[in-house]
Amino acid sequence: MDERFVKRLEVFLEGRNIFVHKLTEQEWFDTTTEDGRDKIWDFLETYQKYLEEIYHIVTVTILERTEKIGIPEMESLHNKLKETGYFDVIKSYSNRAQMAFKGKK
Repeated sequence: MDERFVKRLEVFLEGRNIFVHKLTEQEWFDTTTEDGRDKIWDFLETYQKYLEEIYHIVTVTILERTEKIGIPEMESLHNKLKETGYFDVIKSYSNRAQMAFKGKK
């Protein structure tokens, strides 16, 4: 994997561990002040961006690799993804996925 993608995975994992195990222990975690709540939201928004990006990169990689090796398209799943427009969202991550898993610069 590309070292930049590996770094993103590490940052994501660190955020996940904070979210799951140590959120309330963070020095910036304060639900009683507006500034504290803003910092909580900042953390959650950043974590969500990493989560979405990694999820989309992995999903498009799975879709493209299954197509490449000849696994028949799961027609009902693909149709649902296309109907909702989500298929286009996933496919928009194709270049990033190729870079992440092939190590291209």
